[in-house]
Amino acid sequence: DTLFERVNVPDGPPLFTGKPIIYHLDDYTRFPTMQDIVIEFVSGTRLRRANNQSLLQIIVESDFSRGYTEQNALVLIDGIAIFDHERLFKYDLLKAKTVSIYHKSFRIGSQTFDGLAALHTYKGTYQDVTLGKNSVILDFDGVLYPTRFTGREVVEMGYLPDVCSLLYWDPLIHLPQDGVQEISIKTPSKPGTYTVEIEGTLSDGRPVLFKEIVAIIAQ
Repeated sequence: DTLFERVNVPDGPPLFTGKPIIYHLDDYTRFPTMQDIVIEFVSGTRLRRANNQSLLQIIVESDFSRGYTEQNALVLIDGIAIFDHERLFKYDLLKAKTVSIYHKSFRIGSQTFDGLAALHTYKGTYQDVTLGKNSVILDFDGVLYPTRFTGREVVEMGYLPDVCSLLYWDPLIHLPQDGVQEISIKTPSKPGTYTVEIEGTLSDGRPVLFKEIVAIIAQ
C-alpha cells in the first residue's frame, strides 16, 4: 500500500463534477418552506405540478443544451435522498442552514439525475425526516480516497532488478477537450508483454473500452 499515491476526493456528490451555488439562508429573509425560497431568491429552479405531484425542477447546463429538468432532479436533506418532492415543499426550512443547487447531470449506479438540491440543517441529523418501512440502514465508510500507482514510489535497489508486473494504474484520468493526454510510465527490468487497458465514458455517457498488447524489451 505504501507504493500507491492518494488522490484528492472531489467535492460534492459522488461521480459529480461541477461546483454548486450555495445559499446561506441566514443571509436572506427567512421563509418557512422551500416553495417560498424558490420563488424569492433561489435562481435556476422552479416548482411545477405534474400528475398531481409537486416537482422541483432545476436548470441543467451541458455542452449541448440548457433547460429545466422534468422529473429526475435529486433532492437531499443531510445526505438523505428525498424522491417525493412534496415532502421537500412541506419541510420546515427554518431548520435548514444552507441550500446547495447543482446545475449538472451526474450518475449514481444505474441512475442518472439532472440537477440536485441539497439541504443541510444546523444539526446535520436530517431533522423531522422519517424513513419508510422498507428502508434499509447500512454502515457506510463514506467517500474513500482513490489511489493510483505510477511507479515513482518504487525505490531502485541497484543490485535488484525491477520486476513489477503492474506498471501504471490511475482510476481518475480526465482527458482535455483535444483528447490528448501524455502519461509517463516507468518500464520494468523484466522483458515481456503487457496489456494496456483504458476504460471510461464520453461526454454523452457512452462507454469506452480500449485494449492493446505491448512488448517491453529488456533494458
